[in-house]
Amino acid sequence: IERDPSPRAESPIEHLFFSAFEFMTPHLMLPKQCGFQFQQQREIGKYRADFYISLLNTERKMKEMVVEIDGHDFHERTKAQAARDRSRDRWMDDMGILVVRFTGIEAWANPFGCVDQVASRIYRLRHGVNEREARTRAGFEALRAILAKPDAE
Repeated sequence: IERDPSPRAESPIEHLFFSAFEFMTPHLMLPKQCGFQFQQQREIGKYRADFYISLLNTERKMKEMVVEIDGHDFHERTKAQAARDRSRDRWMDDMGILVVRFTGIEAWANPFGCVDQVASRIYRLRHGVNEREARTRAGFEALRAILAKPDAE
């Protein structure tokens, strides 16, 4: 699949993560009613997130996550930059927003691995449990629905 890089990404590693995420999105199997949103360069308060994800959990409460791809040029090159990032993470946490950070090296080496980790956190936000537990619960819910159907005889 050939795609143009995202016009909103600000760096090559953001383009790479965006492309990997877009490729994997259909495999997340999120129901349409969960209100899933994936946005780039989203303003949140006085900050701007590389990637912003929001969805409704199974109790219909809005859950939010920010994904940051930290290239060396803009993050942790100096102590002041590192301090700004930590302060920003604390503010997001206070707002109830989960922050997931990847180094540029992680994103270059394994963009799909980064997306897989984000997908696991999406499941945790949606179901309150990890992906494996969520799949187990979904299986039990499907089984209950099948068993609850009256016989068609």
